[in-house]
Amino acid sequence: MCEEFVSRHLKAPSQAEFIYGSEVAVHHSDGRYTVTGEVDVPNAFGVMIRTRYRCELHYGGNDMWYLDDILIE
Repeated sequence: MCEEFVSRHLKAPSQAEFIYGSEVAVHHSDGRYTVTGEVDVPNAFGVMIRTRYRCELHYGGNDMWYLDDILIE
């Protein structure tokens, strides 16, 4: 789910390449999750740059996830 939220915040989401195996998910006692990972995204010159992301989200039931915070470096 975090990848979907990150993609929504990218300038060229169709060109993004998520680095699988780089993500770490932490489940907090209040039901939130913090997920960190890396994604390769093109810069203004079209060169792919590795970028770290962090998103905080929670599950609202009925297959609904809600984004609480996002940081894309």
